[in-house]
Amino acid sequence: MLAFLLISLSFSGCVCGAISEHINKIRNDPEEKLTQAAIFRIFNNGKRSIPLLIEVISEKRYFRYRLNNPDNPTTSKINENIGYVYAYLIELILGKEELELIVTDDDFLGSKKNYVYWEGIVAFQDPEETALIDEHTLFEIQYLYRRWWKNNNHKSLRQLRDEWKRGSRPLTHSRFCWK
Repeated sequence: MLAFLLISLSFSGCVCGAISEHINKIRNDPEEKLTQAAIFRIFNNGKRSIPLLIEVISEKRYFRYRLNNPDNPTTSKINENIGYVYAYLIELILGKEELELIVTDDDFLGSKKNYVYWEGIVAFQDPEETALIDEHTLFEIQYLYRRWWKNNNHKSLRQLRDEWKRGSRPLTHSRFCWK
């Protein structure tokens, strides 16, 4: 029994280490193709990736890619902090059953079918809100994702995806939303 527990913990540590390695590739790799490969691997780890992504949401580092759907004819604001990318990846895990594996130089997520939001930005629910969404907002967003995870980590990925499709998402009932 003890051997099984040690093997389980060891495997869990290996998976978390691999996910962290892919998060580091997104953070540090200037080549988009390698970033896409890391995203696909994080996505394929599903629910196991979520707590690791939540822990890095507050990271304040510039990220050069837009998260808007390439079919969006208007150029959306860019979420310059990489923390928004990590939050988007959580939404991607929850919002998609699978990703279409196309590596391209044009689109951050490969296929246009891989995007879960049209504009790919975090905005205020209230259009009258005038405060800026900036790097300080990342801490509040991270808190919201942590709270959501604490209340939902016991659910299966299938349940989380079903709830996401019905509109129950990490930022639901907060002053923020994804567009």
